[in-house]
Amino acid sequence: MRNILKTLLSLIFKGILIFYKKKPTIETASIKNILVVQTGGIGDVLRIFPAIKSIYDNFPMAYISVLVFPRAKEVFQLFPGKDGIREIIDYDPEGTHKGIFKRISLILSLRRKKYDIIYVPARGKGTDGTLIMAFLAGAPHRIGFEGDGVGFLNTVCLDFEEYTPIAAQNLSLLKVAGLEVKREEICLNIPEKDVSFARNLIGKFPSTLLISLHIGAVWNARYRSWPIENHISLLKILLSELNARIVIIGGEKEMDERIARAVNNDAVIDTAGKVTIPQMAAIIKLSDIFIGNDSGPLHIAEATGTPYIGIFGPTSPQQVLSYPTGLTRISLRGKFPCSSPCYTHRGAFRPACEDIRCRNLDSVSVEEVLDATKQLVTTLRENRSILCE
Repeated sequence: MRNILKTLLSLIFKGILIFYKKKPTIETASIKNILVVQTGGIGDVLRIFPAIKSIYDNFPMAYISVLVFPRAKEVFQLFPGKDGIREIIDYDPEGTHKGIFKRISLILSLRRKKYDIIYVPARGKGTDGTLIMAFLAGAPHRIGFEGDGVGFLNTVCLDFEEYTPIAAQNLSLLKVAGLEVKREEICLNIPEKDVSFARNLIGKFPSTLLISLHIGAVWNARYRSWPIENHISLLKILLSELNARIVIIGGEKEMDERIARAVNNDAVIDTAGKVTIPQMAAIIKLSDIFIGNDSGPLHIAEATGTPYIGIFGPTSPQQVLSYPTGLTRISLRGKFPCSSPCYTHRGAFRPACEDIRCRNLDSVSVEEVLDATKQLVTTLRENRSILCE
């Protein structure tokens, strides 16, 4: 019923927009109130940081607000220009705003704020509902992607590409809108109190190598998580062969008690669900190496310059990662007997097969991850300055 309603609304809006002329020209002097909408997780929020900075640079006197999921709100503590964000609005479609009447109430509250621009780089599942909400909020300028039959509600739009980094595409939207983009890097400002927390935590365990390990994922975890058994095997080898300290990071629901039962070692620090996002970012920043799935902490590692090993399944590293891989940025992909990557952030994720190797990523072996880790260790020893960037 919900999908039928969305389809019906889309058809109605398309009919209306036949008589609606898009307005691609944005008069800078007239822009006073801007809303940025990001209905995604940690990685999605990090990838709009450069866009928010560019929006502020173009409209330094404007009132900038962001609308995000409650679980991603904390990420903005890492935004270098957080003082330029006047308001952070919670959007909880599965809780506070669940149901059509509560959604309408939110839309009405957004309309009362009279936004001049709504920047909504939505793609993938839920795009149509997000764009309808942005349209009904009443801003004369709506900047977003076109693709899979959605995006027609935007006044400025760009085709979403499957093999171009999402962070770069977010900035391309602004360029198409006629705005200037001065800086494209994802920069983080980790509060000193969180850095001190991380130093105190890891300082209790003397060793020459610190590895932060992310074992889970939030969205479509069964397709994007390396098997727990592999993590356990890797952990034991890292402890015995490399004399490493391991900090396990992630959300409370991502920690698997099988790891705690299998690895009883003081050199393993479990912080899953026990630290804030800024504290986790500090831990990753202070780590020599990060190992994890295609999920939010991997994007933090990339943004902090921490050497990493990212494990990918049906997603595309070319699209997900913001910078090219290299000596200190390694991506490992599963070997699938199919057309993977099949999830490229376009529409709902419906894999064409139910291959268990895709779901569990067990085609990425422990030996491959271990070899990549040793490669990073060698690189770090040859160029110690990397650790001080």
